[in-house]
Amino acid sequence: MNLQFIDWLIVLALLIFLIAITLGSRHHMRSVADFLAAGRCAGRYLISVSEGAAGLGAITLVAFWEMYYQRGFTAVWWNLPNWPILFIIAMTGWVAYRFRQTRALTLAQFFEMRYSRKFRIFAGCVAFICGVVNFGIFPAVGTRFFIYFCGLPSHFGFMGYPMSTYATLMAALLLLSIFFTFTGGQIAIILTDFLQGLVTLSILVITVGLLLYKVEWHNVSSALLAAPPKESWVNPFDMSEATGFNVRYFLILYFAWFYNWMAWQGTQGFNASAKSPHEQKMAN
Repeated sequence: MNLQFIDWLIVLALLIFLIAITLGSRHHMRSVADFLAAGRCAGRYLISVSEGAAGLGAITLVAFWEMYYQRGFTAVWWNLPNWPILFIIAMTGWVAYRFRQTRALTLAQFFEMRYSRKFRIFAGCVAFICGVVNFGIFPAVGTRFFIYFCGLPSHFGFMGYPMSTYATLMAALLLLSIFFTFTGGQIAIILTDFLQGLVTLSILVITVGLLLYKVEWHNVSSALLAAPPKESWVNPFDMSEATGFNVRYFLILYFAWFYNWMAWQGTQGFNASAKSPHEQKMAN
């Protein structure tokens, strides 16, 4: 797929708008609380949309595509229990209320308050190692996605020297993330993610409508029914020989929702940004 001039213009316009929002939010950052938790002044709708956008990266889309590519509609069926589970977590204020009672701004601060400074340092070392591994995979997948989606060449010339598109684009994406984070802190992150969320939701609705209009159902059904026996893409109980995204995977996922809730460092800023625990619960 090769993007045309109008496509690049849309991307560039959105990027310039987000950078302008980031630069404009700097005067609101006056304290550590502003940098780490947006001054604890965010409402439910702001957190809901922005945190959802923050969790929807290129690698997330690739992961969902891979799951549905391997398992078809059976993955949809086994994903249905996620909704009542998430509803229970949201309505009960699972973890959110107890975490806000500590008044901790970060997960690391909570570890020191709850356990000890030595445990905080140990957990920080583990998080650092995991983060290095994580940032060796997530940006790599995201960069590959952009290269293939935009039809970019593998190399390009710069002042007479051949440059790798993969390395250059990955560096640009990482530098852009660092720019947003250090320029405006959590205030800039929550505002830019909110705007990206509004754009993304609109695009997803339009995309779904186009797919329903363009793709004929008999093509979908014939493809789904072509799966081998005991690896069905239609019958969720005919997956005895399925590997990867099988029943065991989804059972682990159900348990992980409760066990890992609010433990991912990537959303710790959103976990402390709500103006009250009740707003945090309603955002969920």
